[in-house]
Amino acid sequence: MPQNDTDHTLWFATEVQPHRGALRSWLLARFPTLPDVDDLVQESLVRVLHARNRGPVGFARALLFTTARNLAIDAVRRQRVVRFESITEDTPPFVLIDETDVVETINKQQELELLTRAIQSLRAKAKDFNLDPTRVAVCGGSAGAGISLWLAFHKDLAKPDEADPIARQSTRVSCVTTWGAQCSYDPHVLQAWCGPNVIECKWLLPAYGVKTSAELNDPKLQPIYDEVSAIKHLTKDAPPALLIYNQPNLKPEPTDAPGKNVHHPLFGIKVKEIMDKFGCECRCLNTKEGDYAKLKPAEQVERSQMEAVDFLCKHLLGK
Repeated sequence: MPQNDTDHTLWFATEVQPHRGALRSWLLARFPTLPDVDDLVQESLVRVLHARNRGPVGFARALLFTTARNLAIDAVRRQRVVRFESITEDTPPFVLIDETDVVETINKQQELELLTRAIQSLRAKAKDFNLDPTRVAVCGGSAGAGISLWLAFHKDLAKPDEADPIARQSTRVSCVTTWGAQCSYDPHVLQAWCGPNVIECKWLLPAYGVKTSAELNDPKLQPIYDEVSAIKHLTKDAPPALLIYNQPNLKPEPTDAPGKNVHHPLFGIKVKEIMDKFGCECRCLNTKEGDYAKLKPAEQVERSQMEAVDFLCKHLLGK
């Protein structure tokens, strides 16, 4: 067997194959209507191996789960094109959402784990990529912003005693920049900050595996709400944060549409209040206020992006 083939086989056996069981369990839980999960798992493994054949793969587990997720979403969409089922009170919530929201219903904890693993993999292989493992930032918009805040504020998820060298790496970052971040996914907080109708957002019930808004009041769900909400993890050692919002800071009204305020600047204001008390650096920038309000929309975007670049350079490069 050629040396290259041997290397690929060893890489596949150590970096990809061990995640087969976890991937299968995750798919069964998140996409219960898939006709053949084992086929999809196998297809995902094959695609990752092909990707490796084309060049280096830095984050095998993340690539595997992302590949499987995309295949599963395509499969669900195809099902909904060819199958016609009557919708009743007992119809599972994942059937009732339109396909643009399928990704929203994927378990947030899995997304958080993928980002965590990506940061740890970067640090573990920093020499391979010529990176400084002490200078890492996370950035994101919307749901990606919420995940970025979560990782930035969460306690270090490194596991020093693990045999896996990647799991031993720190998950702490130098700074975080977000656009339209939600710092809480607690339905009760969302209603208080975004208005009562936010509870009708199509992604909210499926995200917690319930069928009715009344079920969101189950006390057993509160630990989950707290765990996935970045603001619950804020401590005095939080990294510098730049939180950018593009919505006027107007008080939500009871008649507001469900999704109108899911990127409300109040999320950032609440984070800044706590970080100010801790003495942590935090700037909440609203492109609809102050000097920004005098600019055209395109200019607002460009200027806020340049401020984000300056912020990252300051905390990553010392410039």
